[in-house]
Amino acid sequence: MTDETPEALTHDEIVDFSSLGGKPSDDYMRVVDMLDNVVRECMYVSRSYSGVASPSAKHYDSSVLFTALVTKGVTLAQIMPFTPWVDKKIEHWDYASAAGITRTMLELRIAFYYLCTEECDEKEWECRWNIFNLHDCTSRIRMFTAIENNEEVEKLSQAADEIRERIRVNPFFDTLPEKKKKTALHGQSAYLFPLEDIAEKAGIEKAQFR
Repeated sequence: MTDETPEALTHDEIVDFSSLGGKPSDDYMRVVDMLDNVVRECMYVSRSYSGVASPSAKHYDSSVLFTALVTKGVTLAQIMPFTPWVDKKIEHWDYASAAGITRTMLELRIAFYYLCTEECDEKEWECRWNIFNLHDCTSRIRMFTAIENNEEVEKLSQAADEIRERIRVNPFFDTLPEKKKKTALHGQSAYLFPLEDIAEKAGIEKAQFR
C-alpha cells in the first residue's frame, strides 16, 4: 500500500481519452445552427427594445420572461457540443443538463403565452397573475421554512395573505369551480389550466410537450 496521492489527469490526457470519433450528424448540426440563429436574433430584439418603458404590468412581465428565455437559450447554446459559442478542448455530451435547460425554456415559453400574449379580459388576467404570484410566494415560504429563516417566512406569509384576498374578491375567480378555487388559494398551482393545454394553445403539440 502507498500513501501517495495519484496525480490528476492533464488536460492533454483528457483530450486523448475523450476522442469520440467522427463528426456529429448533419441533422444534429442543423439543430445547432437553428438554435444559434434564434438566440442571436432574440438577443438583437431584446437589445433593440432596451430602455423602453412598460405601459402595463403585462408588458413588464413579457420583458422579464423573454429575457429569462434568452438567457437560458444562451446557456444551452454554450453547453451543446460543436457550438459556435465556445471554444472547447473536448466536445462534452451532457444530455441530462441540456434536457433540464430545455424543460425550463419550455416552461418559460408557456408562462409567456399564458401571462403575456393570450387574449383575456383584465379581470381574468389579474386573477391569473395573482394565482401565479401566490404559487411563487408559497414556494418561497416552504424554502425559507426549511432553512429556518423565520423573518422571511413571516414577511412572505403576510404577502401570501394579501394576494389571497385580492384573488377572493376577483370577479373572474368567483366563476371558477370550487375545486379549482381551493387549489388556487392553497398556492398548489401557478396556472388555472393544465400545462399541456396551455402549451397546445401556444403552438406546442401535446405529444411533443409530454
